[in-house]
Amino acid sequence: MIDKAISEMINHPEADSLRSVILAEQTPFKMWKRRGDYLVPLLKLEDVKEPYNSPRQILPKVFWQNACIDIVRPATIFKKHSMTGDKILGFIMDKKYSIDIDSKEDINQLKNKYEVNAEH
Repeated sequence: MIDKAISEMINHPEADSLRSVILAEQTPFKMWKRRGDYLVPLLKLEDVKEPYNSPRQILPKVFWQNACIDIVRPATIFKKHSMTGDKILGFIMDKKYSIDIDSKEDINQLKNKYEVNAEH
């Protein structure tokens, strides 16, 4: 998968970086923020009057960055002073390969799920 991501970066010399993503399970167009005691939509769409009341199937697909693969060109860091730059190439991964490991508990769950020895 990493080799494929590197190839994608090579094939897109105009890209400042590449970031792996998965299809989001929930759409932000049905999310809210509070303003005082009232709810206001988090996002709006120009072509959909009330996206929060619309079927999710007609809303744009959105992606969640999964922090599995990030590739950044040195010029992006040194010249643009950014870890992503302006042109971020999306590397869409299958959710089954997107595993978030933040703790030893997560490693144990992964080990149990895939019956692998996480210590080696």
